[in-house]
Amino acid sequence: MTVNEVEDITETQRAVKITRLYHEARLAESEERLVWKKCFEYYNNWVDGKLGQWESSWREKMGDKTMLSFNMVRKFVRRIFGNSIQMRVEEKVIPRDDVSDPMIAEILGDLRKYVYDLNKADKISIAQALKDMIICGRGFTKSEWNDELDPIGEISISYVNPFKVYLIGKGERYDLLDRRGIIEVLPMSKEDLKERYPEQAERIEGLYENRDSDTPLAGDDYLPEGGSLVCDDYYDKEENNFKVLRYQKREFVSVTFVKNPITGELVEPRAEVVLEEIPFEKITKRVKRVRITTICGNLILEDGLSQYKHNRYDLVGWFGDMTMGRITGVVQDLIDAQMEKNKRRSVIIDILNRSPKGTILSTKNLFDNIEQARKDYSRPTILETNAAPGQLAGSIMAAPSDLTAIPAIVGMEQSSEEDMKEITGLGDASLGIVPAGVKSGRGLQELKGPSETIISVFFDNYLLSRQLLAQLVVSMIQQFYTEPRRIRILGDYTQKFIPPEMQQAIQMGLVSVEEGAKIIAINQDALSNITVGRYDVIIDNAPYSPSERNRQFYDLLNMRSIGLMIPDEAIIAASDVRGKQGILAGMQAMKQMAAMQAMAGVERGNNGKSASPKATPPMPGDLMFNRAGVQSPQMAT
Repeated sequence: MTVNEVEDITETQRAVKITRLYHEARLAESEERLVWKKCFEYYNNWVDGKLGQWESSWREKMGDKTMLSFNMVRKFVRRIFGNSIQMRVEEKVIPRDDVSDPMIAEILGDLRKYVYDLNKADKISIAQALKDMIICGRGFTKSEWNDELDPIGEISISYVNPFKVYLIGKGERYDLLDRRGIIEVLPMSKEDLKERYPEQAERIEGLYENRDSDTPLAGDDYLPEGGSLVCDDYYDKEENNFKVLRYQKREFVSVTFVKNPITGELVEPRAEVVLEEIPFEKITKRVKRVRITTICGNLILEDGLSQYKHNRYDLVGWFGDMTMGRITGVVQDLIDAQMEKNKRRSVIIDILNRSPKGTILSTKNLFDNIEQARKDYSRPTILETNAAPGQLAGSIMAAPSDLTAIPAIVGMEQSSEEDMKEITGLGDASLGIVPAGVKSGRGLQELKGPSETIISVFFDNYLLSRQLLAQLVVSMIQQFYTEPRRIRILGDYTQKFIPPEMQQAIQMGLVSVEEGAKIIAINQDALSNITVGRYDVIIDNAPYSPSERNRQFYDLLNMRSIGLMIPDEAIIAASDVRGKQGILAGMQAMKQMAAMQAMAGVERGNNGKSASPKATPPMPGDLMFNRAGVQSPQMAT
């Protein structure tokens, strides 16, 4: 046996072992994934391949009876989703140590915005992962450096279908670093595989396909533990694609660090540095690194340590609620109440449809011509029955209608909707229904507060996932944005409202502000080198719904009306008027021109004295109420 044959055997063993991990995870999560599927079906109002929220077993029981679906699940999911996206979330980059520069931290924060905008992350990947998190408890985004956005490479943020991700092993950490690994299933046709891995085209051609689901996997003789794997583990007959498995795991490797004799800090040298030429003390330690192995069946397509310096998985999980490793969402708790509502409403309609409206009962042979009797009595239905004991032959009576059960059924149906409100924590106030007697916005907010505290865990986890994603992106910016370049950051920027750290960058020529954009020059010199230093991300968030913006605007007007010195620019910035950045820029230009004219007036004044400036006319007071009932002095008088 040659060396190459030994290597092939070892490679096959590793590939089949990963396939077995996927096989075991698929079996372990099979019941749980049926629940996820059910959650999405109820949200989409499309269960078991048919319109409506009725499973096949219930459809058989109901037969030809009325089956109605009132999709309350989507209403509650959209309300929680809307609350989340209406938050103004700001991922702020901060220095992690004394060596890092606050000015570079501000620049990294703007570069993060650039990457998000380039990928439309908030609109696409983050929004979809958030919705998955609410529906089935988990969503995923991936951050990687590839050539999808730019031929020479760019940071990509993409959405990952939760059904294509398998978490290997148990764990309780939100960042998944205590898991044995993550397997991502990448569906590919044989042609796609050959184009992606042309150097292995011959081996790819030999992969099994179109076999029965119990066909053993080629190479199962090399399984370390024995046993066999089947075709379903690497080929999807429904989608007619191979299952390419991308397996990420953390494993121990030996790494040599250089110890700083002054600070005692251990630094991992860059790959191009020759360790023998470094005069400082060198220490070798066993540390964990992420290894990424991509396989299909018994064939390894790619294998190696992750290229990313952040040393974390490139998948970020968005988890609704995690307790002792169990991840759950909202919809699974709503399914029973939703089904109860559908059944009760359907039963009511069915009772009304089947009630004998316009029906009369008669003893047999009372009418010579039953059809003529129907016309004479103007009744659509006449039922002939045998005379009951004690009843005179030849009698006729209206058929009784028993609707006594309907009020009880209606009450049970309404109870199921109330149960859904209790489960989600969204009461009437949270759904926009103003209770009788509540007239102020503050009162409505007080009613919403206690109930929405129940779903605050979703908001907290949403913000934590945003922080983890931002940390990955900032690390990748420092790792890959190494060349001198100028980057345009879009947004509502005016130089007056630039933070002090960025003002310093403007003075140094690293940042310039244009109308609606900020231009950042990076890696031009040592001062603008963004690859040096250690930085972290914190999350600052605040409600940013239209009503909240409206309230803040009127609060500023009312503070102005009672005599507080609120700048005009602050009021305009808080408004929703179109083109406000142009208005602010025009106001700033007018102030600069007025200042220049005042200085010129001083120089031309008689005897060196300037003329007294004209008094500024008073601003009109606020004649409107804000939500808390505060009013201007003019309105009070």
